[in-house]
Formats: sequence, structure tokens, C-alpha cells
Amino acid sequence: MAPMAALLRLAVLLPLVAALPTSFSPISERATPHEPVLSPWNAGAVTSYPIHSSCNATQRRQIEAGLDEAITLAQHAKAHILRWGNESEIYRKYFGNRPTMEAIGGYDVVINGDKGKVLFRCDNPDGNCALEGWGGHWRGENGTDETVICELSYLKRRSLLTMCGQGYTVSGSKTNTFWASDLLHRLYHMTAVGQGWIEHYADGYEEVIDLAKGNGTEATHDSETLQYFALEAYAFDIAVPGVGCPGESHDHGESESGTAHGSASTPTTTQAPSATADVPVICVNDPDFWGNSENTLHWDGTWSYMILQTIETCSMTILVESIAQSAPHPRYSILALLAQQTERKQKAKSRLESLLLYQEAIHLLPELSKTTPVMRRVCRRC
Repeated sequence: MAPMAALLRLAVLLPLVAALPTSFSPISERATPHEPVLSPWNAGAVTSYPIHSSCNATQRRQIEAGLDEAITLAQHAKAHILRWGNESEIYRKYFGNRPTMEAIGGYDVVINGDKGKVLFRCDNPDGNCALEGWGGHWRGENGTDETVICELSYLKRRSLLTMCGQGYTVSGSKTNTFWASDLLHRLYHMTAVGQGWIEHYADGYEEVIDLAKGNGTEATHDSETLQYFALEAYAFDIAVPGVGCPGESHDHGESESGTAHGSASTPTTTQAPSATADVPVICVNDPDFWGNSENTLHWDGTWSYMILQTIETCSMTILVESIAQSAPHPRYSILALLAQQTERKQKAKSRLESLLLYQEAIHLLPELSKTTPVMRRVCRRC
């Protein structure tokens, strides 16, 4: 009888259970942060920056790629600080003795903050894209969480893949050269990201360096400083490892080189640049540099600088002889052309013409992009 009684009780309870409300779904969204509803703690989070419907497919792709690179730039800046702290010379150069957590926060909000309260648009609602030289603008009172990207941006902005190429230097080039840093700047304008804390306290490289030297409180939440630091850290650590492309020194008017991670790191040894060099030296004699496979992957930046540095410190004859020792024998005809370039170089009337001749010659040997021992030999003879 006992089992029968239990079944009868269950039969009575089943209609009551079915009538219970079902609003306690674990996936329901909360209207406010403290609403006592069972749901994921981050319900409704937006993880990608919104782009307005006024942007066509081509514009959208470029903005999306630029925002991805802006996050990449911020991620590396944050990672550099977390690894080296204020032992990093780059950190001290831009932030002085300010606590690292302040600068880390400026990057982390871009990386991990909710992205739903900003908007990138392409329809020029305020008419400012008609102004000469405008690549975009924050809408200000017309839309505090909106920024407009103008047509000029699609023509001018570059990818981080070209960092330290095409004559770019951190100190000598504009921060908006790259999509990444340009959009980082535009994000800081918007309240949801900059939060009224990140503002403009310095304008341009010189003022940024002076701001850090003054050891005031503004450097770690200055929009311009956050961009410059991120660019230089990326150039030194990623684009051309151990060298970067800092450009002209604030104090001495000479190209900067050497370590940027402080005494705790193993420095990469570089040669001093010539008086006419416009780019950092990449002629590296440290065998650890060439032994690190990661360094051979940065072909675009490393090879371009190797070309420029070799023309400054080595003769074309040395280059031809070095290539001849490593290049396959069917390439004798190409080596002959290189020799002709040597003769033409000696007659060149300007350094620019010299560089153009050299690049014309070196492009005849594209396979050397994967043959680091060739350039290692060239460097050791510089």
C-alpha cells in the first residue's frame, strides 16, 4: 500500500508544479545591474564596437580592421607595462614615474570595456568632412558617443603591418598614420571609453615628452601620450624587435637606439647610425638576434631597414660579394646586374638616387627575404 500512496501524492502534486511561473530562466536579461534575476552576470554585454548603417561594406571592413588593430595596439601596450613596469625606458620616457596601473587602465578599457555605448558612422551628419584635411571627428554635443569617419581616412590610414616602413618614425610621423592609433584617439574622445578622464594635455611628440619629464599627474591619462607609448612599444617589441623606429631624440637630435626594457632585459646591440640616416640601425651583430626565429618573421620592416642601413655603412661591392657567397650559381647574371648598380651608385648625385638604385637592385633577389645568413654576413662586414 505504501508505494500506491506515494504515487497518489505525486499525482496530486504534478498539476501544482506545472502551474509554477517559469520566469526564472537563467538566460533572461537584467534591466538594471542589481535586479535579482537569475541570469549570466554579463548578460547583454557588447563585445564589438558598433558601426552605423551609413557605412557601406567597404567602409565597414576598413573600420572593423582598424578597430581590431586598435585593440591589438592597446593589448601590446598593456602587456609591455605588465611585463616591464617602470623598468621600461619606453615607459619612463612617456609616463615618467607615474604608477603603471593608471596607464594600464587607459588601455584595458579599450580592450575589455563594454563596447555598446559608442558608434562609428560614415554619413557626415554635421558636414565637417567637407573641411580640408579632416579624416574624421568626434560629434561633441551633437552626439557625445559618436564619431564620424571621413573619406580621407580611407585614403590615408595604414595598417600596423607597415609599422617602421615607408619612412615612418614614432617621433617624426603623425599619430594618425595608422588606423590603430587614429581610432584609439577617437575612442578616448567618447565618454564611454575616455570617461572624461582621458583628455588632451599635450599636443605632439615634443609636448608629450615634456609632460612626462614634469612628472605631473596628466601623462597617464593624456590621449596623445597613450598613443605615442603604444606606438613606440609596438615598434620596438613587435615591428622591428629590439630596434623599433623611434626617430629623432628629444634631447640630442640624433636617432635613438639600444635597449628599452631597462637593466633587467638582455639588450640588443646595434651600430650607431650615420649622420644622414633617417631610420634606426638594423645591422645587428648579436648572434642571439639571428638565432631567434621570431626576428626573421618580420620581413617587411627588417629587410627595408637592412637595405637602408647597408647603403649607409657598406659599399655595394661588399653586398654583391656577400650575396655571391650564398646565392645559387644560376644567379650570376643577376649578380652582374648588381655590379652594374654598383657602378651607377658611384655616379649617383644624391643619396636618394643611391637608395633608389639599391632598392631596384635588391628587388632582383626576392628569395633573399628568407635567407638571413646573407644579410648576417653583410652586417658583419659593415
